[in-house]
Amino acid sequence: WKNICVMMGLVGTIMNIMYFTTTYQKVFLVNIIIFLTVQNFSKVNFVAELVRNIQINLWYINKMECKLRIDNREQNPLTFRNTENYEVENGTLSYGDYGLIINGKLVFTFERKNPLDLFSSLAQGHNRLIAEFERAKVDNVPLVVVVECSYSDIINKKFSGSYNTKLAGYILIKILHTTQLRYNVPFLFFNNREEMRNYIRNTFSTIVKEEENILKQDKKQAKLNEFEI
Repeated sequence: WKNICVMMGLVGTIMNIMYFTTTYQKVFLVNIIIFLTVQNFSKVNFVAELVRNIQINLWYINKMECKLRIDNREQNPLTFRNTENYEVENGTLSYGDYGLIINGKLVFTFERKNPLDLFSSLAQGHNRLIAEFERAKVDNVPLVVVVECSYSDIINKKFSGSYNTKLAGYILIKILHTTQLRYNVPFLFFNNREEMRNYIRNTFSTIVKEEENILKQDKKQAKLNEFEI
């Protein structure tokens, strides 16, 4: 029974490694476990100690991999720099233009719209925009639309190129609020790109910090759940 428990512990440990670590850490740790187990399997206490120590210290080897991904199709993208909370990369997003990816999973995304994009999306391209909202909802990923214009300037159509849009500003706002309510997707308005960039950056940084706090709590719980074989 003791040998069975040890083997179950090894399998669980390897599964944790596969889920929580980077590729290089996977190769290194799994090979170490296999080598030491083969060499010392007859020494059950040694293997049990190995399993326990790796399970406890695996959290400290791992560091969350956080990426701020800018969709390749984004035109005139906002500028972001690497921070202590995430690295910036270009890539593809199923929806949104700026996504926060933690350990390979999209957890939050922003869809950027300039005024002309907003009028176009809510008028002619309404179905396409709704399809994005629906995909995000299915994946349980929060999506927020950020508009590169103030609320009042949208209503009064005081922005560059407004003469190209026939739809009245107040009508667009009615469509916007209906869409926001129906699909539970917030629309946020910003006076300039810098303000928008700072909001996105601070939102992503806060999410990363919260995830780190959860990870720390999990580490403490792992210590409390330490068992003796």
